[in-house]
Amino acid sequence: MGVHAASPLMSGWHAANAEQLELPPLYEIDDVISAFQSGGFEAAASRLAMRFVPAKGHGHADRGTLLDWLAYYYDQKLLLRFSRVPEG
Repeated sequence: MGVHAASPLMSGWHAANAEQLELPPLYEIDDVISAFQSGGFEAAASRLAMRFVPAKGHGHADRGTLLDWLAYYYDQKLLLRFSRVPEG
């Protein structure tokens, strides 16, 4: 999940483009986790494993510095895993 309410770079982009692109609302990660847990799932999160983020040509040059984008890919872009808790 890369575009969430706490994503400092993408939440601004989302707000600026939501109406024109008819984007769904952004969610807080804790709210997403809680929703799945209340539905009987175990939840886990991980950072996305990235090796390199291109300095040029990645389409983000007009929004933030390269260090901003490294932080986005390493700290803000998340992998979420939800597993059904066995009944019993």
